[in-house]
Amino acid sequence: MLGPIFSVLFSVLLLGDILDLRMVLGGLLTLVGVTVILVRERRGAATAT
Repeated sequence: MLGPIFSVLFSVLLLGDILDLRMVLGGLLTLVGVTVILVRERRGAATAT
């Protein structure tokens, strides 16, 4: 889960990309989506046993 965060961080620091609000919101939306999927998988595994 930290891969995309470090990718954006390094692109800003090393390549000079501009970190704007749209990039931040897109990253947060992506992380929320991944978190929802992980929570659903854990709940499904917990109820299956």
